[in-house]
Amino acid sequence: MGKKPQDTVDLPEGWWPRLRDLCRSRWQHDAPMDIYEFTGVSRRSFQNSKKSGTMTESLFFAMAENLGFGSHQDLLDLLQSRKSALRAASSIPTSISLETQKCNPQWADYRAYLVGAVRPWALLCKVTTESPYFRFGFKLLGPDGRVFGDGSIKSHDENMIVHIGRNNWDRPGLGISAKDIFLTCYMSGNFLEDRDRCLFQSEAKLAAAIELRVDENYCVTLAVNRRTVFRQIVSPEICRRVALYAWGDREEFRVDVTDLIVQSV
Repeated sequence: MGKKPQDTVDLPEGWWPRLRDLCRSRWQHDAPMDIYEFTGVSRRSFQNSKKSGTMTESLFFAMAENLGFGSHQDLLDLLQSRKSALRAASSIPTSISLETQKCNPQWADYRAYLVGAVRPWALLCKVTTESPYFRFGFKLLGPDGRVFGDGSIKSHDENMIVHIGRNNWDRPGLGISAKDIFLTCYMSGNFLEDRDRCLFQSEAKLAAAIELRVDENYCVTLAVNRRTVFRQIVSPEICRRVALYAWGDREEFRVDVTDLIVQSV
C-alpha cells in the first residue's frame, strides 16, 4: 500500500515574496540571511511549494512555530496578498505627521500598515497636537477592509475604531468641556458605548503616550498615558492590519506622531 496523502495548506498568491520580507524584518544579524535555515524548510520543499501553491500541514505548522507564531493561522493571514492589503505599507516609520486632507471624508489623513509582529503585539507612540478640534485613533480591519466608508471613516464591514479627541466647544450634557480629551469607539460602524467618555483635561498643547495592544486572546486594549481606557474582544480577522487616522470634521488640524513602534510583547 502507498503512503496516505498528507493534508496540505493552500498558500495565497504572492506568498513567497511576503515570506521573504517577513524573515528579513525578523533577521537580527549582519550576516546574509539563510531563509531555509531560518524557517526550517529546505530549498527543495520551497521549490515544490512554489510550483504547487501548497505546503504540507506538518511543514507549514513547523515553519509557523520556527518564526515565532502562536498559531499557524496568524502566519497564513500575514501571507495573504489580497489587492487591498498590498496597498498597505510593509514597514512602519518611527514618526508621521497627519494633517488636513480636504479630499478625504471628514478631512482625514491616515496611514495603513500590515502588522508583522507576533501576537501579542503592541503599537506604541507619542501624540502631540495644538489643534483645538481634532480626532486621533486607530482602525483595525481585515485584508479587504475599507479604509473609508461612504462619506466617513466609519464603515459597516468587520472593523473596530477607537480614538481620542477634543472639541472646540463645551458639551455640558455629556460633562465634556472644550479642554477635555474624550474617548469614542465603534464596532463595524456602530457605537460600542452610547456616548463619548471624558478621559482627562488637557492644556492647549496635548502630549500623550498611547499604546494599542492585541493580546493572545484577541482582546484589544488602548492605554493613554499608561492608563487603560478601553478593552474589547475582536475577531482574529482584523488583527493584522491597522490604520492610524487623524481628522477634523471640516476643522483644520495637525497631529504629530513620534516614537512609533510595533513590537511583540
